[in-house]
Amino acid sequence: MADRVNILKTEYVMDRTDWTEVISAVFGGMLRVQNAIEMYVAKGQSWNVDFATKKIKIGKSTYPIQFIGSESFESNDWLWGWENINGFYESLLELANEAKDFGEKCGLDALIYPNIPLTEKVTGYMLSMIACGISDKNYGYYPCKHSKGVAFVALYDLPEKFFAPVDPSGFISTVMNAISLYELDHKILVEGFLSWNGTDYHWEDNNIYATFAGTLEQIIIRFEDIGDKKRIQAIDGLKG
Repeated sequence: MADRVNILKTEYVMDRTDWTEVISAVFGGMLRVQNAIEMYVAKGQSWNVDFATKKIKIGKSTYPIQFIGSESFESNDWLWGWENINGFYESLLELANEAKDFGEKCGLDALIYPNIPLTEKVTGYMLSMIACGISDKNYGYYPCKHSKGVAFVALYDLPEKFFAPVDPSGFISTVMNAISLYELDHKILVEGFLSWNGTDYHWEDNNIYATFAGTLEQIIIRFEDIGDKKRIQAIDGLKG
């Protein structure tokens, strides 16, 4: 197995000023983490967040948090936590500041401006996914819904299994779920998720061959060219 790699932090060729390309780079790994949070942490349970102690209680479990930002139902916009209108300690805003630093370095507007309008594509969920996906630490986000909007916090000290590599069937199901949920760059989605998963892969013609550690299993992701983009045509399992 190769080391886990965040392609946003590498020489991987993509446009880091492009919203769709950046969200595609983190979507696979973060969807895997968020599905685990929904299944094992959230489970429809009540929550209580305490920003003074930097903790959230969900059901009977308590997790340390970072404050990412918030959606407002009234103004239909997003406010990054680093703007810090609440006067939080800076230690609560480390992740939000990390996202801002990345945005300034790469020129991604959605991470640079403190207040941005919400759209069908640009939401607090996607902004939180990018913030968590950018970091080298193991974060997942949690939406704290209230009467006036949603406050998004990042959870850490989550179980390691949430970030464990997926097997071929888990990879395929996550990718197919991802492209059904959001408009993504399929090539960047696949390579970003394979890199996050620490899975060795290589290109042959218009196909990616990926070999999963600990098994003899290999999958082939077949792409078709649509304009200047690649779209997943099929994913097949192969025996090594």
